[in-house]
Amino acid sequence: MKHFLAFVFFFVASLSSVWASDEVRLTDFDTATGLGCYGRCGYISASFKVKNIAYEKWVGIYYRLNGGEWREIPGYYVRPLEEGYEEWKINMNVGERGQRIEFVAKYEVDGKTYWDNNNYQNFFGDLN
Repeated sequence: MKHFLAFVFFFVASLSSVWASDEVRLTDFDTATGLGCYGRCGYISASFKVKNIAYEKWVGIYYRLNGGEWREIPGYYVRPLEEGYEEWKINMNVGERGQRIEFVAKYEVDGKTYWDNNNYQNFFGDLN
């Protein structure tokens, strides 16, 4: 039943979503030991190239740790780029060291959702 509900969620979400697009691209990703947690947590750093479609937007990642529950982390605006694009970033403590993170880049603007999902393979990293 759990897998069926996940399928239904992704099928319905895809009706107003574009899963692989030029509107959002992950350009850099790294993991490290977290800051301010006495070395127990993981830290992620990610950069995105986002097409500036409208002023109001949400940019971030949709992620899960060790195959668990999906969550979101919002990004923050960094600077304008060439040809109508912007740079956005995420820098955040997340999870515990030793966990595996699976994620996709997510961009919501003008009632549509765009994804960079690594050609339907998702992105993965280990929290060091």
